[in-house]
Amino acid sequence: MTDGDKLSQPAAPIRPPPKKTFVRDHELGAFKLVETADGSLTAQFGEAETMHSLRGAFKETVYIYGTALDRARAVVKNPRTLSLGLGVGYVEILSTAYALKAGETPRGESFESVGDLTSSFEAWLQGGDEALVPHSLYDDITRRTSELTSIPASAIRTALAKAVEVQDWSLRPAMTPATTFPMKFHCVAFDAFSSKSTPELWTREFLDHFATAACDPTCVLSTYACTGHLKRALVDAGFTLEIREGYASKRDSTLAERVPASQIWEAGTLR
Repeated sequence: MTDGDKLSQPAAPIRPPPKKTFVRDHELGAFKLVETADGSLTAQFGEAETMHSLRGAFKETVYIYGTALDRARAVVKNPRTLSLGLGVGYVEILSTAYALKAGETPRGESFESVGDLTSSFEAWLQGGDEALVPHSLYDDITRRTSELTSIPASAIRTALAKAVEVQDWSLRPAMTPATTFPMKFHCVAFDAFSSKSTPELWTREFLDHFATAACDPTCVLSTYACTGHLKRALVDAGFTLEIREGYASKRDSTLAERVPASQIWEAGTLR
């Protein structure tokens, strides 16, 4: 059983509206940390949509993106991961733990449109002063990830900090239709805000480009979304789709895999 499978049941108990546990002023609107149904926290600017399901931020991350990390690692040794976007670091921390569990180094890139979220994450990794996001949030995500994977929390943070320092994992600004990709990725956590918030990232033209420019010929892509443009772009790019039940109250989610027929697996290494 993989770690992603441990949370294969997306349902979560319905609770009263979550309390706002932390509020800090920001130019985009009040930055709030909101408790979700599994006890983990998500973030929100003003009255915009929250970054994760209120039914469980951590469980949603593992259900949607942990499965993709497992699938990618099953077909590629030491895969490169693309995270769109960084947010408060759930995917980055989870990906690092999965890499360490496999005896590998975390490798990837994260994109984030809010610079203060990136600087907050870097400050936590480097042991610097708190910025927008309190260090306790990152510590909580790391603790939960440690409990799931049996990798010590200190090892997760140390490995991710080192990966960022030596550019094995890059923190990049907002992804746009003009973004270039110097390297391609074996695992994609496509966690962009909805088409209402970031319509440019959900057009058929952009998705066609992304599936070619950012995705390695061997690639697993997962997202909470299941739009027509997305599915058609992935199929046309050679991906096989698995339409999964969405997390908790959300609609269907998409898990897509592309593995070339010529690929040979031998002794745990792709040639």
